[in-house]
Amino acid sequence: FVNVTIGTTSTCAIDPLRELCDVVRQFEIEKDMKSKIWIHVDAAYLGVMAFVPEFRQELLDGIEMADSFCFNPHKLGLVTFDCSALWIRERTKMFDIMSINPEYLRSKEQEMGHVVDFRDMEVPLGHRTRSLKLYFVLRAYGLSGMRNHLHRTLAHSKRVAEWVAKRDDCELLFDHGKWGLVTFRLIGTQHQKLSPNDINSINRLLVETINSRGVTFMTQTVVHGNVIQRVACGGHLTLDEHVDQVTEEIGKCIQLVWDSWKQSMNTQDQSFKSDQQEDQADMS
Repeated sequence: FVNVTIGTTSTCAIDPLRELCDVVRQFEIEKDMKSKIWIHVDAAYLGVMAFVPEFRQELLDGIEMADSFCFNPHKLGLVTFDCSALWIRERTKMFDIMSINPEYLRSKEQEMGHVVDFRDMEVPLGHRTRSLKLYFVLRAYGLSGMRNHLHRTLAHSKRVAEWVAKRDDCELLFDHGKWGLVTFRLIGTQHQKLSPNDINSINRLLVETINSRGVTFMTQTVVHGNVIQRVACGGHLTLDEHVDQVTEEIGKCIQLVWDSWKQSMNTQDQSFKSDQQEDQADMS
């Protein structure tokens, strides 16, 4: 089993799908394997971008070699939580694993292959009709409406990324918000010379300050020991003015963080000077 991720939760990282599939299939040939390795594509976050033709080739190049593919319409797809769509190349393999067939669940239509029993594709016998939510969204928005929403989402993330890039005390990270998630961190200016621990501390303080004020909300992640801020776009009612309100609030909170940090440094300096004066008095 090999899992390929298209848009990780933490940073929206994208695995090279075709290259990984080529490696797996070549490995099968070299080892003369009787059973094929199952390749699953987890596109929970970015899979919905495949609605846009120009994004499909970039994100899903090599998808024809995968055995299963899933994405979550409840993320960028305007569907309420929860709704996950799963495609399987050979659904009989799922049936072979999950199927139970006691007498009270048998039917003539099932035996003739006229119906699909979704109970044979999951652990519980019953489930909610989540597909109906996706159906209504697609009927309401249509492909053009969905594509417009996705383009608008990327325009909003680009707007945030451009704001971050203009600041000399912030560092824009990874794909620069290309796919709707902007990741950055507060690093200070060249004159501040902060240590890695200091940078992590001020970034933890930043997200705490933002969320405590209640104007907007942000989440953080940690990558290679570095605390990183995450700004996710995607609301169907979000306008440019709302994005500007968010960046304005982040800017205010950054200033509050720097003021707090300077005050803390001044307190430490005063404490250090007091200790020095006491030591000199003791020596005299």
